Amino acid sequence: MRDIGCAFLVADGGGLASTVPKPLMGAALIAEAMVGLRKLYDLSRMTMEPAVVNGLPGWVQHGIDGTPLSAASIRVGADGLIAAIHVVRDPHELAYLRRA
Repeated sequence: MRDIGCAFLVADGGGLASTVPKPLMGAALIAEAMVGLRKLYDLSRMTMEPAVVNGLPGWVQHGIDGTPLSAASIRVGADGLIAAIHVVRDPHELAYLRRA
């Protein structure tokens, strides 16, 4: 992955789960999208836990029944800032996650 000097977010729903339709570029746009998501979902019905995802720091989000809803990995650049966030929402891929 090439460092382009600007944060970006990519999401994969596998055609089965809703995601952002195209990569988001820039910290302000990513932050705006994250705040917008908080308004769409009832956060009291899910948990978010820190996790190592594909060898990188990140998080896993579960529904109240324990079903994984998303997993995200964060790549940090040489400057210590977030360079990339990759979110997986594809239920087939999430089926491999186990709660620790």
